[in-house]
Amino acid sequence: MTAFKLILVLHVIFGIIAFTAAPGAMMTKKGNLWHKRFGSAFFYAMMAVAASAFLLWTLGSQLFLMLIAVFSFYLAFSGYRAVKIKNGRAEKIDWFVAGSALIAGKSLVVLGALNLYRGESFGYVTLALGAGCAVSAARDLFRYARPVVDKQAWLINHLSKMLGAYIATVTAVSAVNFHFLPPVWRWLWPTIIIAPFIFMWVRKYRTRRSSLIKVSA
Repeated sequence: MTAFKLILVLHVIFGIIAFTAAPGAMMTKKGNLWHKRFGSAFFYAMMAVAASAFLLWTLGSQLFLMLIAVFSFYLAFSGYRAVKIKNGRAEKIDWFVAGSALIAGKSLVVLGALNLYRGESFGYVTLALGAGCAVSAARDLFRYARPVVDKQAWLINHLSKMLGAYIATVTAVSAVNFHFLPPVWRWLWPTIIIAPFIFMWVRKYRTRRSSLIKVSA
């Protein structure tokens, strides 16, 4: 077995672990032992997926796939770190990962523009994912520079980013296996279907928080 195939097998294994660990974290009570175990398994599996994707790129894999792996890991990392830095005081590693994600997002946008210039419709996928990565990373960098006052903001960031990272794992499964779908929809349907539920949940939580603050005042 060549080095490329070995790393590819490990990449798939870690992806399967991430895909199966996330529902465990979702279905267990937030903050308990099993929630933390499933969450940690998901995070470290995503780290391994990103690391193996980088190695595959150095051995000849597509730059696009490596950048997508960076985006996916950044979401998991940001969500994982939200629990560690509840006061919003980011450390050097947080700045580094968010900065790397911003570069990856901009790179995806450039790749998407080039694809569209060549007449490739898949460029829309690359543009959408790149824009999402760049905007999310830029928001994190802004938040690190100006920590929010809301003591519960970390919870919103934790859940939204972790769910976003899980969308990335579902997308990977779809892209590899759902060949009955057109290539563009194979990549975008998880975001189109799942992301609105994340936005609705965040909005509902913020509204409830605002109501509680007004009542207590």
